Amino acid sequence: MKDLSGPGAAIICWRGWTISLRQEIQVQGIQAILDQTRRLISASREAVTTTFKSLDHTGELISRSRKILGIREGNELDGALALATLRRAEDHIAEAEAHIRRQREIVADLERDGHDTALAKDLLEIFEGTLANHIRLRDRLLEETRRDDVSGNSRE
Repeated sequence: MKDLSGPGAAIICWRGWTISLRQEIQVQGIQAILDQTRRLISASREAVTTTFKSLDHTGELISRSRKILGIREGNELDGALALATLRRAEDHIAEAEAHIRRQREIVADLERDGHDTALAKDLLEIFEGTLANHIRLRDRLLEETRRDDVSGNSRE
């Protein structure tokens, strides 16, 4: 190995390779950043997996609640319960839309400041899925109400 350093960065020649020590330090720094990024991505994936497991559990709880309330094919809700359920669905939609607006602001702030947005975007996607579920429930309740009104089975 022969040291060819002069003013500035040190240069090392070894087996036909010329390597600047400054370049080697930069490569090591980049490798450390990549390793840290891999760890953060792994942790983010674990967090998302945990969130989706929690959502699965929430779905099961919602399903049980619907059974208790009699919200399933072939079962009619009484008028007051249907109206209260519809109001709750509308409230949930408004709340979900507010969460989505705020989460989009957070993603934009993170992007503007050069931060990782993967987890924030995953959470935004979950919020959007939740909103879609609330809208489907509301639309189904409205359809059931219209169907009952048309057939003469008013819920009031």
